[in-house]
Amino acid sequence: MIAVCVGEIPNTWIFFSGKNLERIRPLLKKADAAKLEGNGYPMNITISGEVVVAQDNNGKVNFLFLENPLIELENRGSHRSQDQNRTLRGLERFIAWAMLRRKPTDRECEFIHEAVLEGAAPQITSPVTGHVMFKRTSMMDTKELALCVEYAMVMLGQMDISPDVMAAIGGDMVNLWQAWYSWRYKDDDPLFEHEQGMTWDRYCESRPVCEVCGTGGSQYDPLERMHIVSAGSDVRDYEEPWNWLRAHRSCHSRQHQNGWDQILNEHPHIKSKVEKARVLAGKKGVNES
Repeated sequence: MIAVCVGEIPNTWIFFSGKNLERIRPLLKKADAAKLEGNGYPMNITISGEVVVAQDNNGKVNFLFLENPLIELENRGSHRSQDQNRTLRGLERFIAWAMLRRKPTDRECEFIHEAVLEGAAPQITSPVTGHVMFKRTSMMDTKELALCVEYAMVMLGQMDISPDVMAAIGGDMVNLWQAWYSWRYKDDDPLFEHEQGMTWDRYCESRPVCEVCGTGGSQYDPLERMHIVSAGSDVRDYEEPWNWLRAHRSCHSRQHQNGWDQILNEHPHIKSKVEKARVLAGKKGVNES
C-alpha cells in the first residue's frame, strides 16, 4: 500500500494498493521529478469509486476506497511559472496600496487576490466538498494564470493612484511591467491568440501603462496608438492587435525620429512583440540583417 498526499488539499491523503499501486507508481516518479525541477505536477489524476472518508484527531483526511477505483490520468497544460505568480502577487500588492494609500498588510493583499480570482479564475468543483470554487493559482496552467495577471493589470490601470503612492511604488511597477512583458510574445505565449480581435479600447484596458517605458500617461504626454509596421507597408491586416503598442506620444515620436534599433536597445522587453509583428507582416525579423 502507498499513501499519496493531495497537494492542493491540506492534510489529505489517498491510499493505493494492488493493481492500482502499480498504475500509480510510474506517475508519482514522473510527478516528483517535475516538482523538483520547479515545473509542478504534469498530470491531472481523476479517481472514481466508492469511498469512505475518515478524519483522525490531527485533522488528516484519509480516502479509503472500498473497491479498486477507476484511475484516469490526463496530461495537464503547461504549469504556471513562479515568475507569473510573482507578477500577480506584485500587482495585487500595488492595487491594495493604491486603494488604501499606504503599504498594505499581507491579509489586505489576500482580499485583493480573492477579488482577482473571482474576476478571472475558472470555476471547478471542489474534490472535498463537491461545491463550486474558484481555481487556486497553484492549480492553474500558464494561460489561466496569465489571464489573472491581465485582469489585475486592468484593475490597476483603472485606479486613480495618488502621487505619493506612485512615488513609493512607481519604480517597482515599471520593473514588474517590463518583467511581465519580457515573458509575453514568445513562441508559446498563451495569451497571443486571446488578444487577437480585440478592439483598441479593450486593448487599452489591458495595458494601463506605456508598453515602451512602463509608466503611465499624463495630460502633457498621453498614451496613444503606435504601430510597429508603418502604414506605408504592404500589410493586409494593418489594424490588428499584434501590430499595436500603446505608448507615450513622446516614445512614439522618438521611434519615428531615431528608428527601432535605438528603441529596442533602450527597451529590450518589447523586442519579442516587434519581432513577432514584423514576421506576421512578412517583413525581416529584428535579428535578421
